[in-house]
Amino acid sequence: MRTKHTNEQTIEHIRARQASPARVSGGQIAEQFDHFWRVYPSRGVQANPQKSAREKFAAAVKRGVEPELLIRAAANYAEAMRRSGTAGRYIKTAEVWLNKASWEQYGDPIEPEPLRAGMI
Repeated sequence: MRTKHTNEQTIEHIRARQASPARVSGGQIAEQFDHFWRVYPSRGVQANPQKSAREKFAAAVKRGVEPELLIRAAANYAEAMRRSGTAGRYIKTAEVWLNKASWEQYGDPIEPEPLRAGMI
């Protein structure tokens, strides 16, 4: 069995992208990123560069990641950080969060905190 050469892999990649069902326009990506940015947890006074995050968001969407998944996962991440009491400086920048595909970890809804004695 032989492995594919780079040229063959490139051709397959181009065909796969052309066959993708829905294309998202630049304006749609901008609107979706704005929604993502609103739900992403605040880092307080710590830096969270928006321009680089916007570029990572657009790249992920162009690779086929659903923008709704990114937004939902960012909201779940914000909730997880709120619940854990994580300080702003320990919250990942949006750029790093997107670059590390963290939406895979936070895409599903967060489980409710189990009831403990004295919580009711």
